[in-house]
Amino acid sequence: MIFDADILSVLGKIGRTDLLRKLFPEAGFTITFEVYNELLRAKEAGYDFVDDILKQGLLIINIYGHNKFLSSEIGRSG
Repeated sequence: MIFDADILSVLGKIGRTDLLRKLFPEAGFTITFEVYNELLRAKEAGYDFVDDILKQGLLIINIYGHNKFLSSEIGRSG
């Protein structure tokens, strides 16, 4: 599943990012670099809810450039 910053921010602000795993236990969660950067800007502005979002084990993809996907997994330990 690919998420935008809006839904992640809403769930983060109410402290319920855990709902994603409960609703979609088998799904992989993906965001673009742009969404990741938007979340980082919110964190830099002092919004702590971003930490909970980043702990959800998101796959970050770059959808631009040479028709290749560049990805890295953040947040999940194992």
